[in-house]
Amino acid sequence: MNIPSILANAKLINPPYGIVEFCESVSPAICVYFYEDKCVQQSYRFKNDIFINIKGTYWFNYVSPPYGAETFGEVIVLRILHELGHVQNNHAGTLIDIGNKLQEVQDKNFVEKCENEAWKWALEFRYNNNLIYNKLVSICTEFSNTYQYVYKDWKDDYKNQFKYRFNKEPSESCLLIEKNKFDYFGKLIKCPLNYRIL
Repeated sequence: MNIPSILANAKLINPPYGIVEFCESVSPAICVYFYEDKCVQQSYRFKNDIFINIKGTYWFNYVSPPYGAETFGEVIVLRILHELGHVQNNHAGTLIDIGNKLQEVQDKNFVEKCENEAWKWALEFRYNNNLIYNKLVSICTEFSNTYQYVYKDWKDDYKNQFKYRFNKEPSESCLLIEKNKFDYFGKLIKCPLNYRIL
């Protein structure tokens, strides 16, 4: 296992077997780990290892299109698919381990291109493999509902997250996405930077 220095003090957790099996089916060389850390809030791919943040502090960001997550378990799946998207696109990685922290590559165009490609792969996988996706969501939802978090600062229900994100109830809100950002299947074309609420 190649643990990035920023996660040296994180609590590493073995994911459910169904998640490990799925990741190995996509890329046999990849090992996947869940982790919990009070301060670190990102998921990482470091060499051949993927480290998935299982904290839901900011999961309200995933209720927006094109993600549309309805449970925190679904957020975990999206994070996994995104990291696998980097692997499938043969990205070298946008983070460099410099001893006590990870330094981001400074070429913002390169980073944006990699992020767009990884999300595009993730969302296309969801669209083309709905049964597998739903099974993964079920596995991760059960995990997030039963795992004993050391520090939990979020609520699990979708309506609460949606209201926190948009300051409206889900039934009252409508998202208008710029047409040049997404196609009609919700596949990512460019990172979701602009949207407005009616």
